[in-house]
Amino acid sequence: MEVWSLARLFGALVAFALAGFAGGTSVPGREGIALAIVFDTSGSMKDSVQDKDGNQSPKYVIAKRALESVADRLDAFVKSGEGGKRELAMCLITFQNGRPQEQIRFGLFDAAHIRKWAAGFKLPSGGTPLGESIRLASRRVMNSPLSRKHVLVITDGINSVGPEPVAVLLALKRQMEDLNTFVGYHFIAFDVNAALFSGVKKLGATVVGAADERQLGEQLNSILKEKILLEEEEPQGAAGVKEKDGNNR
Repeated sequence: MEVWSLARLFGALVAFALAGFAGGTSVPGREGIALAIVFDTSGSMKDSVQDKDGNQSPKYVIAKRALESVADRLDAFVKSGEGGKRELAMCLITFQNGRPQEQIRFGLFDAAHIRKWAAGFKLPSGGTPLGESIRLASRRVMNSPLSRKHVLVITDGINSVGPEPVAVLLALKRQMEDLNTFVGYHFIAFDVNAALFSGVKKLGATVVGAADERQLGEQLNSILKEKILLEEEEPQGAAGVKEKDGNNR
């Protein structure tokens, strides 16, 4: 009987470890937000669109300003907690040589890290590995003990390298169901037809469009306010968040 009990205990420990390795557990996490931002740095981000002053500016320059605004908004959120700071962990993932690159490693939020990266980035290049980047981003937030998990994608193109985002999200959906966890996915199609992302929208992701700097700022603010920080809408199962229409260009 003692041997059998030890065997069962060992099996339970192994199962628990494997669940954690896969990306999380069904045990409720501590209150806080785990956020991964996928920021498109492919060659097409050198193209220009209308900026806030009505002039033409490179998309990556506009997107960097938007990212800095996101850093300010997140910083205000962290510091606004009653009786102490709110817990927020994040990472920043970009593209490099057709592969996802974790420019800011997942950890406690620090606005200075985002501003430093934005100030130093000057040369978009290469393809768009959206699927692989989303997989990496999901792995980071799913491994976090924080209770609310989100992936925010800012991109000006469809996947051109590696697995398609739809295939990746389908696999992640099954994993989330197995682990009884939830990740919200939010796509901003920047200067590209948002309808091209209808596949991930059907899987429950938020998909919105932004044609210029003004719209990019508005869409980011809306997603942060309604989806990521305040969570005004309830999760719609383990697949992702409820649909939200955007500007289909």
